[in-house]
Amino acid sequence: KSILTLFQTLTGGVDWGDAIRPLGKVNWILMVAFLAFFILMVFIILNVMTAVFCQTAIEAADKESARSQEREIACTRKLVVDVCNVFSEVDRDQSGTID
Repeated sequence: KSILTLFQTLTGGVDWGDAIRPLGKVNWILMVAFLAFFILMVFIILNVMTAVFCQTAIEAADKESARSQEREIACTRKLVVDVCNVFSEVDRDQSGTID
């Protein structure tokens, strides 16, 4: 039952204040241990959630950066082809110079 109470306090099923009051009647050290456990677990859970969120955001940014680079390369290649076509049209006699 104590493990269930710990789980419920962490997940919001039981208010942690309601769970700690009976411990205070037994011994104040149990209250300190419960608070230490509760605070440690909350920080661990928050850190894991933050890490997952940040990792997902970093991976999405990397994918977007790669897509952006691919688009830029495609635009540059198209520009090179277009400029080559313009110079080919201007060089009517195929001499390699523009008259």
